Amino acid sequence: MVRKFTVKINDFQNFFLYNHVWWIYIFIDCPYLSNAIKDEMNNILQKVRQTLNKEIASCIAKKEVIKFLQNTVYRYKFIN
Repeated sequence: MVRKFTVKINDFQNFFLYNHVWWIYIFIDCPYLSNAIKDEMNNILQKVRQTLNKEIASCIAKKEVIKFLQNTVYRYKFIN
């Protein structure tokens, strides 16, 4: 189900405008998802991070959101 929505994310510069981003926010640390799907979500986040190369406030804020989502110290960020 999650993959059905993440495959629709293909414009990484407009990542935060997709409604489907919420699937990544909520399920990024879900212990019931396969590693393949988690890796796919992390790859999407990495591609988005690469498009955020400007040092303006909006890019910095978006980088912080991605950094939080990819951080492995905080487990079960939203799914808990």
